[in-house]
Amino acid sequence: MSKESQVLLDQVQMYDPDLQEHPYFFELGFDARNDADQILLGQLQYHSDWSNFIQHQLGEEGKNNNQDLETFRGQFFSQKSIDMFKAMQAVAKEQGLSYQLYSQNRAELQRLYASQGMLNARFQRLLNAPQSDKVLLLTAQAKIPDFILIIRMHHLYLSHLAFKNDISGIVKYIEKLEQMNTHVPLIDKMIQLSMLSDSLNILNDLNRKTPKVQFQIPRLTPPQLSVRYNFADEIARTESILVKFNDDQVFAKNIDHIFENKNSSSIKLWLYYSFVHLFFLKNTSLNSYAEPISSFVSLSEMENNQFKQAIQKDLNIQQNRAPFKNYLGYKIVDVAMPAWKSYVVSPRFVNQKIQILNVLVQNRQFDLKQLNQNKEGYEYYRTATELCIKSPDPQTKEEDWKRYKSCLKI
Repeated sequence: MSKESQVLLDQVQMYDPDLQEHPYFFELGFDARNDADQILLGQLQYHSDWSNFIQHQLGEEGKNNNQDLETFRGQFFSQKSIDMFKAMQAVAKEQGLSYQLYSQNRAELQRLYASQGMLNARFQRLLNAPQSDKVLLLTAQAKIPDFILIIRMHHLYLSHLAFKNDISGIVKYIEKLEQMNTHVPLIDKMIQLSMLSDSLNILNDLNRKTPKVQFQIPRLTPPQLSVRYNFADEIARTESILVKFNDDQVFAKNIDHIFENKNSSSIKLWLYYSFVHLFFLKNTSLNSYAEPISSFVSLSEMENNQFKQAIQKDLNIQQNRAPFKNYLGYKIVDVAMPAWKSYVVSPRFVNQKIQILNVLVQNRQFDLKQLNQNKEGYEYYRTATELCIKSPDPQTKEEDWKRYKSCLKI
């Protein structure tokens, strides 16, 4: 295994049978029934997922008790409420979240917030969860937290603050979101950024109505911009999947299944049995997958000027495919790579939006020429209705720009 792969894997907490408490448990048990303990459900799910995974690795049938755990999960929203959230999401995806969108659904949002005291208490608990210095690995088959439910509570809480015109409350909420655990899987990181972006939009709308209220939002720190721990989790998850291909008992079970197919010829079976392990060499394959990730991790931790120069210097930094090789060094297959670069750029979009909001709070009659004399390398521009900062990556995809869009209404 290469040094790059090992350094990333060392960031990740593998299974700990004695683990009793972890911030991840707050998320994993967020959808617990009202009379069920949130962190206890998170613990049960964690140990259950790993028990099933380890037994499967040993060639045994894992006893999947996820169905039993489902009895501890609650149903919190009616179909009418779910439809409202989906409609809001569709509009926000195209136009960005706004106070006007909340206002159009004010009665239902207020009713739901008042009726979900338990979930709101859990949401506050999640915001204030203790920090961890290790990413907790999810197995390939693990149940992920109910992020949809968490995002809905985010909207209920944010709209509650907005309807009260509680600017200081939203500022504190944004600061809490910024401080949430950075040692998390990649999906957690992207959801946190989305919640931050939403909150900045709403805060700007309120400030436009009451411009006399002054505040400044702290920009994201280097650890908050970094994707080190998030990408480490992806590598560890990939390793757990590749282990399966090298497991003799799992392989034997696949062979038994193939023998049931009467149309399979013996020569095909022999070739499959003889060469399958050459296709999926764990360390070699993992190294080819991890090699470009190390460059992206370093990129994500650069200061803005360096980041901008580095990403524009090598516009083809994104590697779309990774080669999996056999013992002889021949490439057997190319495996598609995630869009690592877009994940690295996304925190920069949100950081730029924070910078724009701080400018607008200070003075909405800004001097564009003066703004562009900044030392950080931000390139401001304005449209008919918005102040924006250009993406540091000229190859930014439209869907990524629409999701986080470094623009705010003037």
